[in-house]
Amino acid sequence: MQMVRDMRERVEASTTLPPTLVMRVMISEADQLSAKHLFKQSLERGEAAEKYWRERELPVTSDMLWLYEGIANSASSLGDSVRGEAAYRNAIALSEKLHDRPHRETAWFIGLLGSYLVSLGRVDEAEPYVVNGLTMRRQTYGESARETLFGIGALSRLRALQGRNEEAIRVLAEGIEICARSALDSEACVRLLQTRGRLYGGEGNLPAARRDLEAAIAMQKRISGEGSAMIASQLAYLAEVQRKEGNLHEAVASADTALALMAGAGGGHFADAAVARLQRSWANLALGNHQAAYDEMAAAEPDFSRASPQNVRTRVAMKSVAAAALAKLGKADEARSLARSALDLAQGSKGIDREVMKSLHATAGADE
Repeated sequence: MQMVRDMRERVEASTTLPPTLVMRVMISEADQLSAKHLFKQSLERGEAAEKYWRERELPVTSDMLWLYEGIANSASSLGDSVRGEAAYRNAIALSEKLHDRPHRETAWFIGLLGSYLVSLGRVDEAEPYVVNGLTMRRQTYGESARETLFGIGALSRLRALQGRNEEAIRVLAEGIEICARSALDSEACVRLLQTRGRLYGGEGNLPAARRDLEAAIAMQKRISGEGSAMIASQLAYLAEVQRKEGNLHEAVASADTALALMAGAGGGHFADAAVARLQRSWANLALGNHQAAYDEMAAAEPDFSRASPQNVRTRVAMKSVAAAALAKLGKADEARSLARSALDLAQGSKGIDREVMKSLHATAGADE
């Protein structure tokens, strides 16, 4: 990393090197920072590269596509959904100018935008991007390519958000079988295992959920190392399974580790951090640490709701834990008010956890 930074500083100071070479070095540094989950620094370098490109009126090349991908990934990881979405759309528009369809780069960026819209809970908007992106990836990359496997993961998450869990698990099983058949250690395969583990956990199949999440963690460690922030996401969801198993101290420890790994990488992905904090708060509530449970959600929920307003499922869960903690702290009126606001938010939304809804109705004093 230091070598790339030193090279970038030398080329930026040079008055003789081609501007396109300077751009490539700047993009390379931004990519390496992003790979280490140093999203703030990566975004700063990416935006500096974009400014350099615009000021010099450099030609549109594939380099700009990957620059926009890096900007989108870093911005969205930091919770800036407006900047993230704009960068993904810029990448698609530039790719359409550069390439005739079907093309690998266009397929990649269409699918990325679809996956991002799924993460924001914008299901109807996401559908055509996810489906068309996956179809084009299969045409241009092939069935067993990591790019296609990422698209399969996006489709499964979309179907799950649509309440079509059986179809989502079937899609995941096909992708995981491809990974096993090809003996792939890939982050795409990690994500498939992680997503299936989450779905199994949501259905109450905790042994299967733990098995998939532990397999995902083991694979990610082989890819990126024991202390990698890339493991944090799987640990956050493992904490959920441990909590549901009743292994509350294990859940707190997994969430603590996930958050420590993300902090060491400059903060990690905001949504993964939210999941880890939610599970830690929930476990603390069950352990009787009511003030700690409330304080965590009082700090985390407003920021998450601003960054991802359409992720109603997580927002409702956060409010549910905070309301239950307030009730335990003897603040009944505040608890009822918060629970009722959460029930209002949940109306019409699919996939809200039954445990969450039961808790909210009990706290609000409402009929289920």
